[in-house]
Amino acid sequence: MKIVRNAFSGRQYMMHPDFELLHFRDSTLSVIGDHYHDYYEIYFINSGAKVDYYIEGTQYKLKPNDILIINSMDVHRLEVDGDSVYDRVVLWLAPQYLKGLGSAETDLSGCFENTGKNKNRNLLRLPAEMLSPLKNSLIKIEKAYFGQNFGNDILIKSYLCEFLVLLNRANLDIADEILEDDIGTNKLIESALRHINKNLSEDLSLDRLSEHLFVSKYHLLREFKRNVGYTVHQYILIKRLLMAEELLSKSDMSITEICLQCGFGDYSNFMRLFTKHYGIPPSQFAKRAKLFNSDQLPDQKTDTGEMDAIRKLP
Repeated sequence: MKIVRNAFSGRQYMMHPDFELLHFRDSTLSVIGDHYHDYYEIYFINSGAKVDYYIEGTQYKLKPNDILIINSMDVHRLEVDGDSVYDRVVLWLAPQYLKGLGSAETDLSGCFENTGKNKNRNLLRLPAEMLSPLKNSLIKIEKAYFGQNFGNDILIKSYLCEFLVLLNRANLDIADEILEDDIGTNKLIESALRHINKNLSEDLSLDRLSEHLFVSKYHLLREFKRNVGYTVHQYILIKRLLMAEELLSKSDMSITEICLQCGFGDYSNFMRLFTKHYGIPPSQFAKRAKLFNSDQLPDQKTDTGEMDAIRKLP
């Protein structure tokens, strides 16, 4: 079967509620700007030019056969430098779908939460004996995904489970290897991001943050923007909105409680920012998200347009 290669469009939302596979092959791509989304992403490079991928302020200099594992909360961007053809396979997975593929004993989302022995955070660079079965599994997924044969929908789930089990095993078992030449970190930004993400409900004013990090706020502003791509204020707002999205989707907390839990001191300001960002107020978002997560089918009074809207939110 001929492999389908997608024309790169810059789309950063899922068109299907569960899972998507995209195979890109470009010779002119240069930059994909800073962005984030509410689904998991797996990035597998087959071949190509010099690629620098930035995830939460850390720079990864990628090589063919590298695998990037990107959490749904991670801010990231891509820079490509070179004239050679850049070929990669991208998997997008909705967290709820991934949860359904796992079991009580097997949490397939573990690799996205940076658990295990792998200390390189998002990057897996595997030895041949671990890489080969992963590549073979990915090829099977791709053939079934783009094929028209009977039972391909069932095979896709089976192959995807196999791939995710192998990926999690690799993340758990790979020896800790520090790739100093290919991973660039900034200790100040690492500390800032760690503090922000652990304290989203607290006061994260620039003055308090710079005081905690023992650095001038002007230096922090400059380094943060240069390494993360967003200003400190923008980044904190993004993370708080993502936290609110998750709580609205999965918890029974009131909107007032969620507002405070996510660090929005002013209720009206939270309502305004959330509605501007997602296009609908928090109460409506929570209703749609919980309806979607209940696995009700369209003939059970669930509007498919509403379900798609949730997945297409920026």
